[in-house]
Amino acid sequence: MAGNTKTEGSSPKKTSTRVCRSSARHEGDEDSLRAGDLCRDRGRLAEALGLYAGIHAYERILALNLSPVLFEKTGGMPFFRIALDIAEHCPEEIRRKHPLAMLRVAWTLKVAGLDAAFGKVLDDLDERLEESGPLRAEWLLVSAYRHFPHAAEMLPSVREAAALFNGACSQVILPEAPWCSGDYCQLAEFHLRPGDADREAEALEEFIPLYSRLTDGHGSGADALFRAEVAYHRGDMAKAEIYAYKAAFLAESSRQSVILLGTAKVLADIALLKADAEGWRRAVKAMDRAASSPGQTAWVVRVALETVRGAILAELQQQSRIAGWLKDGDFSSRPLFLPMRNNALYAHVVYLLNQGEITRFIGTLEAIPEEVVRKTAFSEFLFLLFMALGYSLIGKRGQSAAFLEHAAEKALPDGFVLSLAVCSIQTLQGLTEELIKKRYPRHLEAFTTAMARYGTGWEALRHAVARGVLPADLTARECEVALLAAEGLRNGEIAERLLVTENTVRAHLRTIFHKLDIDRRAKLK
Repeated sequence: MAGNTKTEGSSPKKTSTRVCRSSARHEGDEDSLRAGDLCRDRGRLAEALGLYAGIHAYERILALNLSPVLFEKTGGMPFFRIALDIAEHCPEEIRRKHPLAMLRVAWTLKVAGLDAAFGKVLDDLDERLEESGPLRAEWLLVSAYRHFPHAAEMLPSVREAAALFNGACSQVILPEAPWCSGDYCQLAEFHLRPGDADREAEALEEFIPLYSRLTDGHGSGADALFRAEVAYHRGDMAKAEIYAYKAAFLAESSRQSVILLGTAKVLADIALLKADAEGWRRAVKAMDRAASSPGQTAWVVRVALETVRGAILAELQQQSRIAGWLKDGDFSSRPLFLPMRNNALYAHVVYLLNQGEITRFIGTLEAIPEEVVRKTAFSEFLFLLFMALGYSLIGKRGQSAAFLEHAAEKALPDGFVLSLAVCSIQTLQGLTEELIKKRYPRHLEAFTTAMARYGTGWEALRHAVARGVLPADLTARECEVALLAAEGLRNGEIAERLLVTENTVRAHLRTIFHKLDIDRRAKLK
């Protein structure tokens, strides 16, 4: 990529000792330089980088191929902290020699959420790069992230970059980079305004294929996953499953582990609502496969897996199997990117809710910074819904209703009835029905259908998976009947709960007794 900067010169293979000495600060720096050079020459890049970073040997650092370590830890320290040091303290004459390395520094800063430093590095590069050529193409691609997460606004820069790449792929944004800084939920990143979900989906469907082609697969499947999440929250499970499987295929083909975790989460949630025990188990296994597949940053994917599983296990009241740091809310000991921290916080508050620690649940929610709550329409919806749940559980019906009304304003313009329905079944004591009948009558049918169809399935599978008692040869409906009968409900009560006739319940029980080889309902317990 030589010849694409406005000043002559590119990084030499061997860095001058004079320049390295000029950045050395302590008496033992020469030893660290020699040790770093030895590690570099033997291919131990992370060790070399750690030694160079310890003495601020910027010339040595920027002369390395940084791609394999951009999102890894070096000597226990994530590279983004080294990148920030470079952005703030590296001498201009060194930065000028290494434009490609500085583009990688800028990209790392963006993923880490250090937007001010990211913008500063990009502005500096903009002044020195030629207006055409591969380095300008890289700059245009990375600079599209100035507009993240507005996909429609990112697209023009990506189109310009595509024309300059001339069929090549980026050397800066690689498929190994964690998509959305490790966020497996696309609604939490890209659903910005109530009522815009379909337009946002269309924008992603235009942006992702081109962007993914330029980055050898980075973000592949994110547009389909966004569609899956939208369909799920509207209660359209068939469409949600189709899009989730589409997203999984695209993501797996491009080694996008974070997106694979997101698709597995959607499929697990669908299985819960359908009382599909086998589908739930398949989804959980898919999470493990996604986390163990090669390609993406190991520590990011590992944390994302613990977070996804923590959220699901909290919903199933399997508290003992949740990672201890999620239960404790101990996020400070981990270098989490902001979206990862937000997802961990979600798992933590769901854990508190299901533990019955309601005042702590409310207090934790109220401590969340406003900019985090208002990051997207979806994040604000979840916050408001959780606040409504919390205040309902401590008997503050008026405050609960106020939060619920604001939550509905964020969700119902897009037809997102499902979370409202599930929470209404479990906790909200008729508040949601009253609100929708009064303010959103056009969503009443979808809301009522979601409550009738999915509420019991959620409860049934939650208990079944928690207890590990679902035989593989019982249908989902038979599992529901068996579990309710095991809880002591009479046939009429089961029929009322499942919206079927007593004759249907009796027929199911006869089939269940035959399959389980038992002769009375007491043996179901």
